[in-house]
Amino acid sequence: MYHSLLLKLAKRSVTHGVNHGRALSIELDDFPAILQEHRATFVTLYKNGDLRGCIGSLDGWRPLVQDIVDNAYAAAFHDPRFPAMKEHELHALTVKLSILT
Repeated sequence: MYHSLLLKLAKRSVTHGVNHGRALSIELDDFPAILQEHRATFVTLYKNGDLRGCIGSLDGWRPLVQDIVDNAYAAAFHDPRFPAMKEHELHALTVKLSILT
């Protein structure tokens, strides 16, 4: 139900990271209670179908929406297997979200 919103936030966080060097800032009160529940997530980035980064949390220690935003940024800039995301890569970026239960 909220999947498309979470995908948009993940992409915005990556774009914000390219432009500002940090994850997107959000106000938790702007989101429904279900997205504020503590959940664990993984964000996987693909560039032209190839893995470009993946970072996640195994434990639900922060709100779901915050975990998505922060993990998207981390996948783009802190996955040790890849260099930091560059602006020219954004057009070919696909995001996959996994929410652990």
